Amino acid sequence: MKEWFRSKQIMWHKPHLTSAPSLLAIFSDQDMVYTTESTWLAIGYILIAIEEKSLSTVTYTPPHPKGLRELFGSPENFRLETILPIGYSADPKEKEERQSTEKLIYRNRWHALNV
Repeated sequence: MKEWFRSKQIMWHKPHLTSAPSLLAIFSDQDMVYTTESTWLAIGYILIAIEEKSLSTVTYTPPHPKGLRELFGSPENFRLETILPIGYSADPKEKEERQSTEKLIYRNRWHALNV
């Protein structure tokens, strides 16, 4: 796992959080039904909208969000789900190719021939 992190240049420090022009903090209301699922569905749509505007982001979920909840002054029943640093990418590499749906979707059995 460490080698994979190194190969993807994933480090413990997060300079994108301090250099991004905008940070979007997304909270979920824990008093609502299916709050986490609904919030992450919305986050998915936000990610698509950001990419359609030729901007870049990455989801960052802080390991200790309590201090951030206090910083934002959010109510006790709201949980910080993620922070999205938004801006133009400084990374010159091309996007990785996505796998085709044929490789991801199986019918009837896992790894069965898709026919």
